[in-house]
Amino acid sequence: MNRKQIELGMWLVVLSCGVMTNAGCEKSGQSETKQAEPATQPKPVGNMTVQQVNDLMTGKNEYVFLDVRTVEEFEAGHPAGTLNIPVLIKDASTGKKIKNEKFLDVVIANIPKFAKVIVGCRSGRRSTMAANMMHAVGYQHVDNMLGGFSGQFDSEGKVIHPGWQSKGYPTETGLGGNRSYEVLKNKAGS
Repeated sequence: MNRKQIELGMWLVVLSCGVMTNAGCEKSGQSETKQAEPATQPKPVGNMTVQQVNDLMTGKNEYVFLDVRTVEEFEAGHPAGTLNIPVLIKDASTGKKIKNEKFLDVVIANIPKFAKVIVGCRSGRRSTMAANMMHAVGYQHVDNMLGGFSGQFDSEGKVIHPGWQSKGYPTETGLGGNRSYEVLKNKAGS
């Protein structure tokens, strides 16, 4: 079905039953009607395990894999084939991680909003933040990689979600050539 067919079908449902809500049709004796939600609502940010991501990346490779760790972390090791656009960067004066104000600009300049994107970091926290930021500006197919590169652990050190590296999936070191933050940032004019 194309978009026009879906929208037409939704309006037919509204016309035939009176009111369309999130739950479906309601018969209404009221004179006002509620407008139906668009049929092409973006799906909420999803979560995938590292195994699911590896399986997708070794398939037809319709996905963009975005690593949002710092340049230094990325250089030390990252899943093979990933782009690096850090959501946090090191403050030169304090050495602490701060929000990368250019993050969304660089993402938008390098990744189409219709792309299927998997976002990863060290453990899954920064990638969750980055995926939600992307979703908020219109990315419709964004998934967070649970466990990230190094794994996610509870307060006692037990593995909650294993990481990419511990599973032995393909990794690379270095800046990533044309997938490096510097190159991607330059494409954005930042």
